[in-house]
Amino acid sequence: MKTEILESILKRLKGKMKSLGRSHCSSCVDLQLDWNAQVYTFMKLQLKAEKLWRLAELKREPTAVITKIKSREELALLMAKSGGWGTWVMRRIL
Repeated sequence: MKTEILESILKRLKGKMKSLGRSHCSSCVDLQLDWNAQVYTFMKLQLKAEKLWRLAELKREPTAVITKIKSREELALLMAKSGGWGTWVMRRIL
């Protein structure tokens, strides 16, 4: 269920980014696209983490330790650092 919600959000955000790319106000569009790209990347990381966690749980032996899913904070910080930004971007995304 969570993956379907994330996929729906990604689809809507991708459409919004495409529509912003066709806008005429270049300076405000660049800032908005940058912000939307950061959120889009974060949502993709979250969806990937969810899918990998589910796959690991399906393959897990019954006696093995339950795998830990990455937290939203970890994923947001990973996304922020990959773009060369700091924790302020992480907080803004969350």
